[in-house]
Amino acid sequence: MVDATDDLDPSTPVLVGVGTASRPVAGDPDGVDVEALDLMVEAAVAAFDDAGRKGRDGLISRLGWVAVPTGTWGYADAGRLLADRLTAAGSGAVRTVRVEVGVSQQTPLRVAWELLAAGEIDVALVVGGEAKATEQRRARDGLAPLVTEQSGATPDECWSAEGEIVAQAEIDAGMWQAVEHYACIDNALAAAEDMTVYEQLDTNVELWARHERGGRGDPGRGVRRAARPGLPARPRARQPPVGAPVRQVALRPVGRRPGGRTGSLFGRRRS
Repeated sequence: MVDATDDLDPSTPVLVGVGTASRPVAGDPDGVDVEALDLMVEAAVAAFDDAGRKGRDGLISRLGWVAVPTGTWGYADAGRLLADRLTAAGSGAVRTVRVEVGVSQQTPLRVAWELLAAGEIDVALVVGGEAKATEQRRARDGLAPLVTEQSGATPDECWSAEGEIVAQAEIDAGMWQAVEHYACIDNALAAAEDMTVYEQLDTNVELWARHERGGRGDPGRGVRRAARPGLPARPRARQPPVGAPVRQVALRPVGRRPGGRTGSLFGRRRS
């Protein structure tokens, strides 16, 4: 049997694993709170496992680069903390990158790909995580925040955004939040498809209903109340519509997880 990868250049970058980690909004069923770092480690381990348990240890031992998008947490070098937890021999050989807010989320994936293709590293990890819901709940309960201290740590690289993060024209128009952009895109699509306002609303409500049905059985997913097409269009009194009248049920938020994040694992093909 011929392996389809036989003709690939040995330095060809390959996405070898993806992993996620999360906790229910109400907290861990066992009552054990976790910080963002714990979720990032879990997501990374899941990504290594996704690559195949037989090759997991070999991939971890060859880990050479970790990029972490900045979150609301205060870790100075989250990538170093991750590498320390993942690698038995320590993280001295691992290069870490802190990706500041405003840098395209595609950038660390692109750079990882380029470094792998150039043969500078064998395995790269891109991972992020948040535990904001847990942090807020602990604050309400008068408990101290969970955060691993990291005195004097500095990442090998820190990427910052260049130029405008939000265009001045968007600021002048009062449209600097993504939710406002989404409303305009949705309205433009509805206009292109010659939909009435209420046809558009029914379409959106049905979309939320499908989310709810897909999330049943998982307390961390789905809308809090089933959206049902055909209900009267009544925006909430203190929640003005964005772009068009919005049904009350369509505004029910998706149950947020206190830190679900994805870890992406890349490696070079070896002959």
